[in-house]
Amino acid sequence: MQRYPNSVTGAGGVLIATPTITVRVANTTPNSGALATLFSDDSVTSLANPLTGDAGGNFFFYVTDGRYDIAISGGTPSITTFT
Repeated sequence: MQRYPNSVTGAGGVLIATPTITVRVANTTPNSGALATLFSDDSVTSLANPLTGDAGGNFFFYVTDGRYDIAISGGTPSITTFT
């Protein structure tokens, strides 16, 4: 089980508030794998997928060991999907 913390910034370092983060099991075609099972702690409490970052663009999740594709979209100001 790994904890993955990150934050989302746009051009010029502008924070992207409330981004949408989608986590998929890695596949040969990016972002085509099954949605990953996410947790808000070390494998006890499940977390929605996709999840929403906070007003500062911050987010984190726990996930079992493996390879994943992470897509980030939406937010304020709005961004296009980033993988």
